[in-house]
Amino acid sequence: MLPLVSLSELLLEVDRWTSFSKDLLHLTARGEPSPRHVAATRPALFAVLVAEATNIGLATMSRASGIPHGQLVRVHDWCFREETLREAITTLVRYHQTLPLTASFGPGTTSSSDGMRFGSSASVLGARHLPRYFGVRRGLSVYSHVSDQGPQFALAVINCQLREATFALDGVLHQDVYRIEEHYTDTHGYTDLIFGLCEVLACGSPPGSAIYRTR
Repeated sequence: MLPLVSLSELLLEVDRWTSFSKDLLHLTARGEPSPRHVAATRPALFAVLVAEATNIGLATMSRASGIPHGQLVRVHDWCFREETLREAITTLVRYHQTLPLTASFGPGTTSSSDGMRFGSSASVLGARHLPRYFGVRRGLSVYSHVSDQGPQFALAVINCQLREATFALDGVLHQDVYRIEEHYTDTHGYTDLIFGLCEVLACGSPPGSAIYRTR
């Protein structure tokens, strides 16, 4: 019953709701971009976003969209940084919190984290051998945090040989959207040290916050 729309049209509609593209600022920008500048750069921004999300690469996206490859490379290098992507994600999550249906899923005080392992077909910095999952190849782990309201509010590409507990608190602490009171992981995200750190955080926080549990 829902209309079929292209991914680019969907991105444009979401951007009209949230204006998240304004957070993808150029590195040398000194203020909020003008509407004219946003309109001029939006096609390249969304082309790079789709290319990164679908892993098709900028060269393939250039051929598919007709946007010069050099322009896509410049947008990728100057606008797609960790801090700008974090701001854009925060804008999207904050908008999601304003929707009436969101509260039906949960109060936004609980989160969980887990990792997924992916094999690497090319030489990637940080990829490691893990025969149990990758055989003779190397791979990486993608560690993500999800709130009880649905959004994935934090994600990190990590060394697949390290215990996930090393990164369990990063996503909870390095965000200012949710007031997390309980966080759930599997046993790979647990260590006694992590429990101790959560107890320390609870001592310096309001009652009922920074409670850490494993499941």
